[in-house]
Amino acid sequence: MTAHNLKDMIGQRIGMLAVIGRAPNGKRSETFWYCRCDCGTELMAAGSKLRRKQHSCGCVRIGRRTHGLTKTPAYNTWKAMLHRCTHPDDDSFDHYGGRGIKVCERWKSLENFLADMGQPPAGHTIERRDNDGDYTPENCVWLPKEKQSQNRTVTIHVEMDGERICAAEAARRLGANYWKTRWRIQRGWSLERIRTAPP
Repeated sequence: MTAHNLKDMIGQRIGMLAVIGRAPNGKRSETFWYCRCDCGTELMAAGSKLRRKQHSCGCVRIGRRTHGLTKTPAYNTWKAMLHRCTHPDDDSFDHYGGRGIKVCERWKSLENFLADMGQPPAGHTIERRDNDGDYTPENCVWLPKEKQSQNRTVTIHVEMDGERICAAEAARRLGANYWKTRWRIQRGWSLERIRTAPP
């Protein structure tokens, strides 16, 4: 690829790789880029491989766990999440897999989980916005442990538009912040007050 039509990839993210700089060309003038993997490894990768969706430095391989992340919070969270949703012998299975909570297909890959969630901030654990919903990118956030413990209760519901819906769905319909909506429902606010009260 010549200089005049070189596509700048700096700042792009492909799977677990973040493109951080331009590297020297390869032997056949192939374009290379400096990348940083979520596992911390820095490497040079060919632009052609990145465009074919090279997802990591090679730390995650099908059938092997050689990623070097087994002692990290994200890996431990991912492993525990899968276990409590799929293994009946898990002490928490009745509250997760036993009542139909699943891990989405995308997150059965550690690589995809890390690409979507990254490593958690210190003292944070994974939380589902809708306690009856599955583990998906749209339904999960990293939350401080103390705040998660306050919200790990039966899902909060409210009557709205003639049906009983969870707080997450109510917030979506109102275009409001989930946690603020949940807080107001828990404190017995009327739906009209929830709708009209200022932020």
